[in-house]
Amino acid sequence: MTGNLVAGSPSNIGIGIFYSFVAGGAAGSVSGNTIMGLGYGITVSADGVSVTSNKIVNTVDGIAIGSLAARIQGNSITKAGQAGIEFNCLADPNVLSNTITDVATGIDHVPGAVTSINTYFNVGTIKSGC
Repeated sequence: MTGNLVAGSPSNIGIGIFYSFVAGGAAGSVSGNTIMGLGYGITVSADGVSVTSNKIVNTVDGIAIGSLAARIQGNSITKAGQAGIEFNCLADPNVLSNTITDVATGIDHVPGAVTSINTYFNVGTIKSGC
């Protein structure tokens, strides 16, 4: 999935516009998309999926991880109400070089041993654990 514009409103939760992409299966990529005003900007649930160079604005969570090895890199996440990237207590080491701005928690529910190097601006809490 490349080069798409997906727009909605976080108030649409419960009427079918909660996720922009649910990336499952063995392999693939979600890149170069602009995602605005949804519950979860991108949800990735397969190790062979990469989520790169997306612009995610005004969501509840920017990216939600459901994988141990998916590559989450080079994304711009702005104005996520809860978390820029939600780890869901999964130790994914491939979450790097994302820019997270104006969010409550930069990276949320991160296992203690996981290091995630990103850039943060105006973030209430940089990292919360499991």
